[in-house]
Amino acid sequence: MKKVLFLLLLSALAWGTTTSAALANDTGWMRKGIRLWYLGGVETGVGVPSNAEEAYTIDAVTGTSARVTHHSALEHWTSPLPPVTQTYSLSDQGPCWIHPLALQNLKVGDAWMGHEITWINRSTYTYATFPYHLLPAKALFDLKSPRQIVKFTYTIEGFLSVGNNAFFDAETGILLYYDAMWEGTNKKFFILAEINYNFARKTAFAEDDGPHTGYLSDVIEQSLGIIGFGGGSVSIKSMVETRYGDIIEMRVSTAITSPDSLPVITDENYCFFGSVPILRRIDADQAANVPPDQWQPFGRYLWWWLPPGVLAGQEINVYDVPMQKTAAAPPTFTATEYPARFFFQTLWFGADGYLTKFASRNPDVWPGDDVFVNLTKVNGLSYYRDVMGRAIPEGEQPGPVPPPGPVIPPPALMPLIAPLLLF
Repeated sequence: MKKVLFLLLLSALAWGTTTSAALANDTGWMRKGIRLWYLGGVETGVGVPSNAEEAYTIDAVTGTSARVTHHSALEHWTSPLPPVTQTYSLSDQGPCWIHPLALQNLKVGDAWMGHEITWINRSTYTYATFPYHLLPAKALFDLKSPRQIVKFTYTIEGFLSVGNNAFFDAETGILLYYDAMWEGTNKKFFILAEINYNFARKTAFAEDDGPHTGYLSDVIEQSLGIIGFGGGSVSIKSMVETRYGDIIEMRVSTAITSPDSLPVITDENYCFFGSVPILRRIDADQAANVPPDQWQPFGRYLWWWLPPGVLAGQEINVYDVPMQKTAAAPPTFTATEYPARFFFQTLWFGADGYLTKFASRNPDVWPGDDVFVNLTKVNGLSYYRDVMGRAIPEGEQPGPVPPPGPVIPPPALMPLIAPLLLF
């Protein structure tokens, strides 16, 4: 269900008050083993946009230089470009940072990544006035508000293009957002969506094997019908928009079809508050109006991934239905209540915590004992495991992600960039 419109929200943004106050430098995140994930989209002029992902990994730090590997892909990391590794100056510029001192001295006519800067604005924002509401930005504004953000416009050589913009946090130097337009029709944008660094505690942590930015969980179940045809079906697509620590926010599209009707489609946002197990949901068109901590509680865990400690336990609650472990290998959980609505009757998981098979029921759609077949997959996981590998800062070990502190997740991404999306 690919959406066909693509909006780069530029002209409607309201800027804050310009300031020239001296700023502290907060560059502790610039170390080996840090990875910054960006979520965005690309349209190549054919009228159909594709969601896109980027990630920058600091592989090594030598003196004031950093070796960085850039990963990029379309369609939830399933159509990747070859990784590119280059060396950059920590004290000046890189692909996802400009050092705070360099930011303070940046001027029109300078270059960023080879592009000439044609306009600069230094403004202060609160979280409410900053236009890109993903979890890492929320963490920065929780730490200090208002914050100074440096925005500049740049050119792309060889093209008559305008409106290429980049936003940097003035104290950390981190790239928060950038967009580009070339050849008049080709467009792209990326928003900082994840980083394995805790700004409040000034600590880095190793990534886990859980869902990361851009992952898409796709679970499909089809009833074959009692006589082999005419059954119902369910399809749930869950895309990770942003993550910070163990808080994960997703956009979810669910289509349930009865034997004699068209699909009933729901479009929702879900937020999983990892260290305080709770899953909350809201209709997607309301997500921007209500903070996620006020969304409707809807169980305690995701239906397509369980943290290791939970996987080893005996009880979970998914879709607000209690489930009991009924087998240890493979880990299998079965509902102990049967509500009069859609729910998961049984969930099977692999040893890594990802869903491998499921059985669902909806009394309004398929009340009988039909024969079902299903498919579960997670786009992004194989590229992460086989190509990217876990980002592990020096002195850290893979393991549970520490909680990010008292961070309340932001309004959802999609009301900001819908109707591009992303499934």
